[in-house]
Amino acid sequence: MTLIEAIDQVVLEPTPEEEESNEHYFEVILSGIIEGHDNLLDIDDIQDYLSQVAPVPLNCTNLTAFKKINEKLEKLGKIPEEFNVYLNGEQIYKPYKLQIRISDKKGEDNTDLVKDISFFEDYKENGELFFLGWYGETELRAMIKDHNVNGLRVRKGNIQIGDNRTLDSFFGSESNQRFNRWFIGEIYVFDDNLIPNGRRDDFEKNETYFKFKEAVEKTTKQQLAKLPYKFSEIRSNEKAEREISQKLKKLEANLEAGITETERKQILEQVDELEKKSKRIKSKSPVKIQPNLLQNDNNQQPHQDELVSRINELKDKAQSSKNFIVNKLPSTLPRECRKVMSIVFEVIDRELPDEKQAKELREHIVESLTPKSKENKR
Repeated sequence: MTLIEAIDQVVLEPTPEEEESNEHYFEVILSGIIEGHDNLLDIDDIQDYLSQVAPVPLNCTNLTAFKKINEKLEKLGKIPEEFNVYLNGEQIYKPYKLQIRISDKKGEDNTDLVKDISFFEDYKENGELFFLGWYGETELRAMIKDHNVNGLRVRKGNIQIGDNRTLDSFFGSESNQRFNRWFIGEIYVFDDNLIPNGRRDDFEKNETYFKFKEAVEKTTKQQLAKLPYKFSEIRSNEKAEREISQKLKKLEANLEAGITETERKQILEQVDELEKKSKRIKSKSPVKIQPNLLQNDNNQQPHQDELVSRINELKDKAQSSKNFIVNKLPSTLPRECRKVMSIVFEVIDRELPDEKQAKELREHIVESLTPKSKENKR
């Protein structure tokens, strides 16, 4: 038996599967990975990298808001070239989702929601599109924790250049650069003179790059970097409004339950403080950059007017009220006794620092002096 015959008996050569002649693809097989580069075999790391960098599509099946991105690109005649990439048989999509993680703490609302998509763009001197950018409109409650999606990214030829921090400097001062990671979004560039550097972690710093930076900063530095402050102010205003409203409700209840002259003075002092606090609430002027999120800004003034109206109304009631707690005493109680109890109630309100305790004590006294009905006695 010859060597060739022996090999033929022990070696099986698989027959390749037949494929259509027009199939075009390439297959990547990683083998012989040297020590220290084990992450090249980490499926999760590879998937994260490809989903961010490769020219893969958005999974718009359940992401209605993100459909606007492809529609906008199509309208501008800049449909990006996309490829169906599979890793171990599973298709890879861009990592963007409607719910974004903003906190790692348990037991609290740790997500923000993409409610809509906003666009910004610029054109070259010849009228051709220079770039198209988009970002997700959220409530900007905190920095986005998911590093796969946070930060505006740049794409040329639908391949990401750099990472989630490449555009940090486009947000202005060092203290504001962190705000890049409060947003999700991409900028598609369409200029051959914007040249990726050798490492593809940024662009060559040529004249076109600085024109690009200046144009993008009209949105990032002059508008987006200010939004986290604005939204924080809005939330502070809303919190202050809720606190004022709750306090007014409490004072209104106290007034209805019956007061003393001391308590009248205390209520008026508290109303004055609430009035000062309401004046410190800054009006929420509309922010054009995120109209869908701030569409209720025009309703802010009626809210403030309502608070002012309630404050003034409570002040008038407190000044003119004759609803004294002593009037809750039984009418059969002698006049001299009622005068004494009036003084007692005044002392309680004046000397007890705890309003709740003072109120409960007065109510107990009134209850103790009120004869129980025969039905209750039974």
